Parts: sequence; C-alpha cells; structure tokens
Amino acid sequence: MQLELLNDLTTELKTRVLSGAVTWELINAIVLDRLERIADKTIMNEYGIGMYGVKWEDVNLKPYAALDNVIGVNDAHLISGLSPGHIKNLCAAGA
Repeated sequence: MQLELLNDLTTELKTRVLSGAVTWELINAIVLDRLERIADKTIMNEYGIGMYGVKWEDVNLKPYAALDNVIGVNDAHLISGLSPGHIKNLCAAGA
C-alpha cells in the first residue's frame, strides 16, 4: 500500500515538474524545510543522507539545478511522440 502511494506521488510530482508547474528547486526547498523541523538531529541526518547522500546541512542546491532540464528517454518519448530508439539515436549523435 505504501509503495503504491509512493509510486502515485512520484508520478504526480514528475508530471508537475515536466509540465513546469513546479521546479526541482522548490521541491528541494520544501524537503529541506521539513528536515530542519525534525527535532531529533540523528533522524534528521539519516533522512538527509537517505535522500541526498549527505547530511542535510551539506546539501547545496546548485548541483541539483543542473538536472532540471534532464529527462530520460521514456519521458522524452512521451513528450515528443518520437520513438525511444530514435531519441537514443539523436542523443548518440549529440542532437
């Protein structure tokens, strides 16, 4: 049940990001705000490490900003209507 909810939320979030309704910076700011509100610093850092690979205090938004315009082949296929194979060929050609 929790996995299904997480998958649904992830899909919804991805849809909103791809449509431009929300940015990764905003999501990151919300997550960091929630982390800062956790009273138990050990738990707070465990969550930070689980989500970002570093303690929440060490998270810097700039490395994540570079990923705002990066999407996978399947997302590009859904957006463009081109076949995944054609998209892979375009990527390989640097197009």
